[in-house]
Amino acid sequence: MAKTPITKTQLQDGNRIKRSVLRVLGLNILTSGLYNFYWFFVTKNQLKRELKNDQHVGWQTVGLIVPILQAFILYWMYRDINRVRDAEKLPAFPAVWYVVVPYVLIAVALVIGVGAIVSIAGAIGAGANGHGDTATGLAGAGLITGLFALLTLALAGILEFVFLGLAVSKLNQYWDSRTGGQAAAAGWGKGEIAVVVVGLLVTIMNYSNSNSRNAKDFNNVNKPGSPEVGAVTLVRT
Repeated sequence: MAKTPITKTQLQDGNRIKRSVLRVLGLNILTSGLYNFYWFFVTKNQLKRELKNDQHVGWQTVGLIVPILQAFILYWMYRDINRVRDAEKLPAFPAVWYVVVPYVLIAVALVIGVGAIVSIAGAIGAGANGHGDTATGLAGAGLITGLFALLTLALAGILEFVFLGLAVSKLNQYWDSRTGGQAAAAGWGKGEIAVVVVGLLVTIMNYSNSNSRNAKDFNNVNKPGSPEVGAVTLVRT
């Protein structure tokens, strides 16, 4: 990797510059991912000042909502972390793999998911034509492949989270080296607090709506006159 000259100027935020892995990942979970946009915007601006390059940080932050574009934007972020680390003679990390591996798993999960849908559709068709054994086999295959697709998708999400945490850790190593071990935790600004509050409200609302839908479905199934209740009554009789 080519050397990236960085002028040792005073950090804009002093030595209170680091955000811990627990802080970034924990708040991402609590805010349903909203905090990630804040962290990206703040961190990208810090790297922009360190590297003294011209980047459209605002547009890149908005671009995170676009799936394919998101991959490139994350790579640019990890690449810039490697660039500042290089200036401190810190070893590079595999930025490309941090992005590629989760996306490959997502692609694999989608292909497997399509196969599961095809199998289940075939099972329905076979059942309608009176081929019971074929329908059972296709339905079983569809359920197994569908479960495998969901597990692969979950693994992709977990790895993306892990790689984000590793990138945060690599960045914090740079700040420690940059400041001679004097880097401290960043303060809680009004913008960060506002994002966390809004994100927590979104998470609470999502959880509440999910519980309301589940309760409604349960009541519909168990109310008198529903087909399910009738079936249970018939069996008991």
